[in-house]
Amino acid sequence: MGPVNTGDRPQVVAHRGASAQYAENTRAAFLHAIAEGADAVEVDVHLSADRQLVCAHNFTVDKTSDGSGEIAEMSLNALRALDVHSWKNPELPEGYGSSAQQLITLPELLDIVIGADRGVDIALEMKHPSAFGHELDDAVLDLLTTRGWDPKDSSIRDTSSGEAITVTLMSFSPAALEHVLVRFPQLPPRHLCALFQRGQMEALYLVDDGRVGVAGPSQAYVRHHRWKVRRWLRHGIELNVWTVDEPEDVRYVVEVGARRITTNRPGAVRRLLESAEFSGAGTL
Repeated sequence: MGPVNTGDRPQVVAHRGASAQYAENTRAAFLHAIAEGADAVEVDVHLSADRQLVCAHNFTVDKTSDGSGEIAEMSLNALRALDVHSWKNPELPEGYGSSAQQLITLPELLDIVIGADRGVDIALEMKHPSAFGHELDDAVLDLLTTRGWDPKDSSIRDTSSGEAITVTLMSFSPAALEHVLVRFPQLPPRHLCALFQRGQMEALYLVDDGRVGVAGPSQAYVRHHRWKVRRWLRHGIELNVWTVDEPEDVRYVVEVGARRITTNRPGAVRRLLESAEFSGAGTL
C-alpha cells in the first residue's frame, strides 16, 4: 500500500491542517483540510509533561495561545485550558468543534483521519530535539501499533469500513528516523521522510544511502540544489517540498518533480493541480 492514489497529479499535503484559514494543528484546521480535499494532513507531535501525544508545532505555547510555557512541562489538562485558535481565527464553524476542543492529541487526530468519508493519509513529524528524547518516537510508534498499524506497508485499516490510510513518519532528526528503523526494520523507505532546509541538513545522508525514501526539503533548498534533486529522482527518491502556497511556486515544484506538495492552502493548491493547466500531465 502507498499514499492515496491521486493519478498523475502530486499529492496535496495540508501543512498543519488548512493553516492559512485556521490555527495550525487544531481540530478546525484538520477538519477544514479534509473538507477542502487534502490528500493527506501533516501534523507535528510533542509529548506533554504527562506523556500525552499533543499536536503542536512550537516547543512552547507562547505564540499560538493565550498562555505561555513549554509543552513538555505542561499537562494535557493545562494545555486544553488554553485558547489555541483565536490568535488566527476566532470564528469556528459548526462541526469544527468548540474552542475547548481545538487542542487535540494524536489519538484524536487518528480518529478524525480514519473516520473521514474518503481516504486521507497522515504525515507525522516527530518534533526534536525533544525533552524526552526517543521516548517521543516510541510513544508515536506504540500508539500506531495499538491502532493496528502494519509496518510492512505503514497502513492503518478501519475495521468497520475496511478502508486504510497510509502513515509517513518524518523528522528533522536523523536519530529519530534511525530509531524507527531499529524498531521496525521492515518499514519500507517510501514511508520515511527526512526533513531539512538550508543550514539544517543532518538527515541528508539517510536519503543518499536509501534508508529513507522521501526527501523533504524546503522550497529554498530545492531552488539552490537542483542538481541534488535531480540525482534523488534518478535514484527513485520521492520529493515532498514544503511549504508551497503560491501558484508560481506550485508550478515550479511540479516542474522540478515533486510528488507531494505540502501547503497551508490545500484547497487552492488542489484546484490548481486539477485545472486545465495541469490536466493530464505530471509536470509542466
